[in-house]
Amino acid sequence: MTLNARTLLLSASVAALCGLSHNASAHPGFQVSPAIGAGGASKYTSQFNAITVGHGCSDGKGGYLGVKAVSWLMPTGTTAGKTAPYSTGCDAAGSKCTGVEGQAAVATFLNSQGTYSATTGITTFPKTLKATTATSLAAEFTDLPTLAGRFKLNQNKGVFGTQKLKLDANGNPIGFYERSGYVDPKALAVTDMRMTTGGIVFKPGSCATQLIVRLAGADICHIEPQLTNEHYQNLWFGGPTAKLNKGHGVHENFWLAYTITRPAAETAACAEAAKYSIVVMPTDEEINNLSFPGWGEK
Repeated sequence: MTLNARTLLLSASVAALCGLSHNASAHPGFQVSPAIGAGGASKYTSQFNAITVGHGCSDGKGGYLGVKAVSWLMPTGTTAGKTAPYSTGCDAAGSKCTGVEGQAAVATFLNSQGTYSATTGITTFPKTLKATTATSLAAEFTDLPTLAGRFKLNQNKGVFGTQKLKLDANGNPIGFYERSGYVDPKALAVTDMRMTTGGIVFKPGSCATQLIVRLAGADICHIEPQLTNEHYQNLWFGGPTAKLNKGHGVHENFWLAYTITRPAAETAACAEAAKYSIVVMPTDEEINNLSFPGWGEK
């Protein structure tokens, strides 16, 4: 079957993992959320989008500091068998957590563990759901060795004067940081980028309904080599790492997620109880690469 016949429905959705819209939580989100093509099915293999800066950093006194830099990182998916952070000891709201442990960085969730939306075609999961069933890109997809290089940063220095890509060992973009700018805590800003899904083909006969790509990010309000003050940055990933552990949001199990939904016809023969979602997230080691010269490193 050709890729054109296996058209993918793209959904850029914060709600895919945390169960909240970014408008309600003011956390980072995708500007187009969800992204659904004409007729309810996308006719493209790439999509222009943008990551929003929703608010500044809490100063601990009831106010907010403005954002001076942002950094974002996509998982490569080559980390099967390794772990991503997961905050533990949370209250009923899924916040105020007190610990951290590992969860499978490439994993599956049964769709019965989440909530399906007929409007978006997306199954969302509670943000406190831990990924325990490990899998791999090779087991779930046809000829998809890595997710590296799946996005391009649009050069636009309207907010931040400096834009730098983060590359893997093969020169593929896996993230970026932007600095030399300022976002007023009462304003919004976006980072333009493009996601590409051409060549992402689910294994024939599998009951996987969607691929959820979780991104790790940081909104930075004070740039310093040693991160000693939790009020100087917002950290947006599942839980603290040894290097990045002080910041608002680090214990909220919050992930920004880009969801690629499979056409329903391809899993029509599957029992509802057998349908599942594939989730790929950055490992602790990958998340530590959010740092850049001057912030988190010298």
